[in-house]
Order: sequence, then structure tokens, then C-alpha cells
Amino acid sequence: MISSPSEPRLAKKDLEIAVDGFVNKPPSIDMVYDGLKTAPEQICKVNSWLNERGAIYFKPIGAVTCGGFGLAKAIKHTNQIELCAPSLELHDLCRELELKEGEPFLEFTDSLHAVQKIVDAYKNCRYLPATVQAGLRIPLYEGCAWEIRNIFFMGEGLQWLGSYVKVGDDEHFATVEQGGHRELPQKVLEATMGGIAQWYEVEQLAIAASCANPVYSLLRERCDRDIHTRLFSIDLAPDEDVPSLVEVQYGPSYEGAVDAFNHFDAEALDRTRDAFQWVAERDPTRFELR
Repeated sequence: MISSPSEPRLAKKDLEIAVDGFVNKPPSIDMVYDGLKTAPEQICKVNSWLNERGAIYFKPIGAVTCGGFGLAKAIKHTNQIELCAPSLELHDLCRELELKEGEPFLEFTDSLHAVQKIVDAYKNCRYLPATVQAGLRIPLYEGCAWEIRNIFFMGEGLQWLGSYVKVGDDEHFATVEQGGHRELPQKVLEATMGGIAQWYEVEQLAIAASCANPVYSLLRERCDRDIHTRLFSIDLAPDEDVPSLVEVQYGPSYEGAVDAFNHFDAEALDRTRDAFQWVAERDPTRFELR
């Protein structure tokens, strides 16, 4: 298992900037706050995404976190905006909006005003800095959200270890830690992408590999000595069939990769074990290979 030494704090925003120009990204805006209110032009932009795509996401862009911490989603219905989150932060958000716990629906007559209230409530729930992102239009797998996690390792050079699909337990978030599971990419793609499944699998991996190079360079420059940066992932999902960035994940779970590959990809499992044997031999005080 990996120990938890003190480590350089790297922002998710740094990682996402590194892949600019290599992958399609949904529109997003970093929230700039002026006193207690968000700039009106930002609210107008966010409201337009909610109207066009039906949903917006709130994501932390500061120090890297995992497990869905700080994530929230707003979904537009006819005269309501529904709020959801993959963890307990939803309670804080509903409390800020004076909504009943378990009934996270904000009634509105003016969606612009409603978006303003939600953005400010999210701000007050301490998730700063943050970005608001237009929702991806991902075909659901068995009614659930999903994304492909492409895992890369920094050893003597850059190495792809393997890919698996994170499937959430609802239609909103592909978060394994909150009740989801991992699947073989081919299985999910054949069920959701139809005749372009094989093309998409190859294309998304090629895009992930192109993104991995600038991330690798950044991690080498910023925190090469830190064991956690030996592993990172490029997480992609289709936005109307186009492989699009969900996130660049710093230090994804080794245990999660082993669990996934142990079920359906023996070669990836071998590469993963070899990679961490390489780490264990060089830094046995920080890492114990199971």
C-alpha cells in the first residue's frame, strides 16, 4: 500500500492546462468572485450552458482531491433546478439554499437568478477555487454515468499501464468510491457506442496518450521525487461521440487499478505490478507491494 508522506500540492487546474490543445474540453469558466456576488457576465454564460446542455458541474480546481470531494451538479427541469453531489457536500449546499434535506429542488421563475443563487451557495460551501463546467452529453451505461480511466506510469520513462471504465451508481457521476464499479472498456463501449465502439476505444486511447506527454513533463518538473506522481490518469468520456476530457487525475488508486485489471486484463495487471515493483525497489520506506 502507499503511505501518505507530505507531498507537493499540485492543482487540478495545472494538470488540465497542460493538456490544452490535445483533447476536446467542455466549456468551463473559473469563478471570479467580487465580494459576495459572482460577476454577472459569468452567471449569464453559466446559465446559457444550463439551458443548452441541461446540466452544469461544479469542480474544485485547487489542491488535487479524489473520491468526488467538492463535486456538484445542477440539472435543469421545466421550472426546477435539481442539485446532486456524489458525497455529503450536498447537505451543505442545500442548507445554503434553504432547501429541505432530501428534497434538493430549487424552484425558479427566472433561471438566471436561480443560477446566481446556486453559484453563490457553492462558493459559501468553501469549495474555492472552483470552476463551473458545461455538462457532457454521455450515453448512459445501464442507466449510469461512466468514463474511461487511462492509467500512466512514470518510471524510467512514460508507460501506459492499461485502461478501465469507472461506472457510477447513478446517471450523474462516474464515482467508484460512492458505490460504483469498474468494467472492461470494450463491454461498456459496445453497449453505449454501437457501431463506432471499436473506433472510439482506439481513438480515445490515442488522445489520452497525447495528453499524457505534457502531463508527464509537468510532473517531472514539479514533483519528480514524490511517489504519488508516479501514477496519473487521463479520464475521458464521449461528448456526442467525441472523446472529451473529464479530468486529469493525480495519484489515482493503485489498488483500484489492480482490482480492475485482476478481473479482466492480465497483461495490464502484470504491467501495473511491475511498475510498482520498480517503485518499491527504489523507495521501500514509502511503498509496500502487496
